[in-house]
Amino acid sequence: MPISSGHALSVLDSIALAPLLLGTVLLYGGLWRRRGRLRELVRLRPGMGGAGLFFAGLGIGFLLASAFSSLFWWWAFGATLFAAMTLALLVVTK
Repeated sequence: MPISSGHALSVLDSIALAPLLLGTVLLYGGLWRRRGRLRELVRLRPGMGGAGLFFAGLGIGFLLASAFSSLFWWWAFGATLFAAMTLALLVVTK
C-alpha cells in the first residue's frame, strides 16, 4: 500500500506492525502509570520538561515530514530524537 513516493507498506510490514504496536502500548502504558513521577520532575525542573517535550515533538515532526515529502532520510533524525526522549522518560520514571 503506497503512502508516498519512496514509502509503502508491504504485507510483511503489516504483519510486523502487530507486535510493534503491542510493545508500544505496553511501553506507554507503563509511562502513563508512572505519570506522577513525571509530574513531579516537571514541577521541579520545568525547563527540562519543556525541552523534552519540544525535542520529542520535533522528532515526530521529522518522521511525519519524511513520510509525506522529499525529505526521505530525515526519518532517521526524527526517530533518533523521539527514541532519545522516550529513553529519557524511561530513565526518569524508573
